Amino acid sequence: MPTVPLLFILYLIAVTSCATVPCQWEALYQKSSHCENGVCPPDPPMEGPGSPVSPHNTVRRSVLHEDSNHPLHSVIYEPHDPKPEKAPVVLFLHGYFGADPAAYELMLRHIARKGFIVIYPGYGHPLRPQAWADNAANALNHALEFLEQGDHVRPDRKRVGFVGHSIGAILALHLAQKNAAAVQSFLPQPRVIITLDAAGITSLAWPFISIDKDRLRRLPDETWLLLVMAEESYQMRLQDPHHCQTDEIPPGKYCNAFTVNRLAYRQTPQIPDARKAAVMIPSDQEGDVELRSEHNAVQADCGFLGEPINAVDYWGYWKLTVGALAHVLLGDPDDYAFSDTRLRRAFGTWSTGRPARPIAGLDRCLQEGKCPQ
Repeated sequence: MPTVPLLFILYLIAVTSCATVPCQWEALYQKSSHCENGVCPPDPPMEGPGSPVSPHNTVRRSVLHEDSNHPLHSVIYEPHDPKPEKAPVVLFLHGYFGADPAAYELMLRHIARKGFIVIYPGYGHPLRPQAWADNAANALNHALEFLEQGDHVRPDRKRVGFVGHSIGAILALHLAQKNAAAVQSFLPQPRVIITLDAAGITSLAWPFISIDKDRLRRLPDETWLLLVMAEESYQMRLQDPHHCQTDEIPPGKYCNAFTVNRLAYRQTPQIPDARKAAVMIPSDQEGDVELRSEHNAVQADCGFLGEPINAVDYWGYWKLTVGALAHVLLGDPDDYAFSDTRLRRAFGTWSTGRPARPIAGLDRCLQEGKCPQ
C-alpha cells in the first residue's frame, strides 16, 4: 500500500479529536449567536425542508457493531414521536475519515425528523478503500435486515435515496452505477442520488471507487440526480480552467469537485432535465459577519472546523437535501431542489433586511461550459 501522505494523518488526528466533543444537537434550531456590531446572519426558515417544523419530534438512534472499523458497522436514525410504521430509507455516505457521525449528527437528525430512516455506514478501515464499496453495501443490507425485526420503523425498500459528502458523494455514484450495471441488483436501486460537494479524485480511494462514463449511462432514466457544490469548490476551477472544461479527470487538484459534478451531469443524458439539477451554495458577508460556503460546511458543530450551524446548513444543505428527498420519496409537490424557483434560490435575510445571495443553478455551466465568474 502506498505511504499515507502526512496531510491525511494530520486530517485524521484533527477529525478524531474533534469527534470526541459532544454535538449540541439539542440546540439544533436556536437562532445564531454569531452577531457582530448588530449584524446577524439569516435565521432558519419558518417552513419547508430546512425549517424546524417536522412531523416527528424525536429520533431513535441505534448502533450496529460498535467498532467503527467493523465492515458491517452503521448508525441508524429512525423518525420517532410519533413512530411511523414504515419510512423511506436514506443511505448517507460520509467523507474521508468520517466513520464517527458526530460531524454530521445535526443534519442526520434533521433528515430523520422529516420522516426518513437514515443509515450511516462506516466503510471499514479508513486506509483500505479497496473494501469500501462492498462494506458500505453490506452494511446497508445488514441495517435493513435489522430494521425488519423488533420494534423498529420498517424500511421501505422501494423508496431509497443515496446522499454523499466529499468522497462519500463519489461512493454514492459508484454504488449506484455498479448496482445498475449488475446482472442482479445487490442493493435497492436509489430513486434519488444527492451529492454534496463531491471530492476525492486526488485521494488514495479514487482508484477503488471511481465513477465511469459508460456505467453512469446505465443509471435508470427514472433516477433523480441533484449535484450540490460549495462556492469555494466552484471558484477553485479558475485555478486550472483548461482541465476544468474537459470531461476527463484532470491530473491537478483544483477541478476536484467541479469535475465530478460535470462528469455526473454530462454523462447521464438518459436522465431527463426535469429530474436533474446542479446548484451552488453561495458564500455571503454583511459587515464583519461571514457565511462561508466551503468544502466541509455540510458538517456542523463537531465538524472539522467546529463550525456552528447557520444559513449554509438550513437554507442550503438541509433545504436542498430534504427538499429533494421529500419531492421524490414522499411525493411532496413543492420542489425546493430541482427547479430554479424562488423556493430553491431563497437563502434567508440578514438582520439588516438585505436578502442573502441566492442559491445559483449550474445546469448550463456543467452542460455547456457557460459558467459565470
